Amino acid sequence: SEEFIDDAREPDFGTYNSLFGLILSSSLAFLLVFRLNRSAERYWAARMSWGIIIASSRTLVEGVLVHARHDPKNRDQVIRWTAAFSIILTHFMRGIPKLDPGTLLGILDDAEIRQLDTMSHPPLSATKKIRAFLRDIFFFDETTPLAIALGRSQRMDALEKELNILILHMGALERIKSSPLPLVYVTHLRTFLLCFLLGLPYIWGEAMGYATIPVTILTAFALLGLEGAATEVEAPFEKHRTNHLNMSSYCLVLLKNLTQQIQEDADEALLTGRVRVPS
Repeated sequence: SEEFIDDAREPDFGTYNSLFGLILSSSLAFLLVFRLNRSAERYWAARMSWGIIIASSRTLVEGVLVHARHDPKNRDQVIRWTAAFSIILTHFMRGIPKLDPGTLLGILDDAEIRQLDTMSHPPLSATKKIRAFLRDIFFFDETTPLAIALGRSQRMDALEKELNILILHMGALERIKSSPLPLVYVTHLRTFLLCFLLGLPYIWGEAMGYATIPVTILTAFALLGLEGAATEVEAPFEKHRTNHLNMSSYCLVLLKNLTQQIQEDADEALLTGRVRVPS
């Protein structure tokens, strides 16, 4: 009859709202999870690179302590600049234009710090100095006996590999810093998120009544929290952020490790009687 036909044609807005909300929720969840996942990957990649930088610095210092006993002057220069490298890199990644002399006290002198301040890329200047001192330590020419030249060449190659790892992961940190998620993606996500949150009262209002208010607030807190977390971990080098990478502590750990290596080498030298007095 006519009444049955009219009822069949009447749209079910509750079903439409539920379906509409489900589609929007699924789409928004995908966008948010993708953004948070990519931001977390950037954070973890930066932490991994710092770990490798610390490990390679230890290996480099250990190598010169063992294989550069014949040239203590240049050996000490390599150790000094390796210790300074992580501190210089920390300043550079944080975008600090001038090095803080207090952080390099006892490692570099004022003239060296001023020279680094004039460079556009101070960490790269530090690695160049390390390479130059390694060259001087393991120098050989046509007058060098073949066995000695071969040994120096092999040791130089091994230590330069560790130095190249420092440069490689310094570049990885720079890539992370300079390549955030594309602005078009972030803008689209935030626009979508805002429209979704503004539309929740209309989607849930008929079915939930006054309960829509607290449920909408909780949903907004959860979704905005995900966006805030992604924004926070996307910039791991900015010191003012609560969840930044604590690069200062990494530098302190490395300095303690290098000090231990130097102390142990000095103790071994005293016990074995191989202490050399520079001429």
